Amino acid sequence: MQAGDYNSKRVFSYPLIKLYDFLRDLTPLEESDNPVASLILAHLLAMQTTGKPIERRDGKLRVFRLLCDRGVDSQVLRKLYRVIDWMLELPPELEYSFREEFRKIEEIHKMPYIPSYERLARKEGLEEGLERGREEGVLAGKIQVLQQILNQPATSTNELLTETLEALELKIESLMQELRSRA
Repeated sequence: MQAGDYNSKRVFSYPLIKLYDFLRDLTPLEESDNPVASLILAHLLAMQTTGKPIERRDGKLRVFRLLCDRGVDSQVLRKLYRVIDWMLELPPELEYSFREEFRKIEEIHKMPYIPSYERLARKEGLEEGLERGREEGVLAGKIQVLQQILNQPATSTNELLTETLEALELKIESLMQELRSRA
C-alpha cells in the first residue's frame, strides 16, 4: 500500500444473536455468571409475562434468587435491581407479596439492606402527603368560614397551611366556642 492509497478498509465480524432465540431455553441465561445475562433473562420474562402479573412476580423473584445464589456483590445487585424492577413492574397488590418474599431472600443470603421498593415507598409517601394535605385544606377552609361568620379578618390559606393539624383543630375549637358564646 502506498502513502496516497485511501481505499483501504477494515472489516469486523461479530456473531449475530437475537434475544428472541433465548426464549426456547432460558437455562444458559439462568446458569450464567455474567450479570448482563440476568438483565436479558428479566427482559425475556417481561415479554413472556405481559398480562400475567403472578407469573411476572414469580419470574422476578427467580431472577433475584439466581443473583443472590451466585453471590453477586451487593452494590452490583442494587444497580441490577433498579433495572430489573423497572423491566418487571408489578401491580401494587403484588408488590407487597414480592417485598415479603424478597425480604426472605435477603435474610437467607444475609445480604446488607438493599434500597428496594423505592417506587412503592414513594407512592405510599405521596398518598400520605396527599391525605394530610386534604385534611389541612379542609381544616383551613373551616377556619376561614368560621372567621367569616364571626366577622373576623380571614387568615390566608398559605398562613393556615403552615400550621400543624393539631394547631388547626385547636383554632377551629376556639372559633366554635366563640360562635357558641355569641348565640
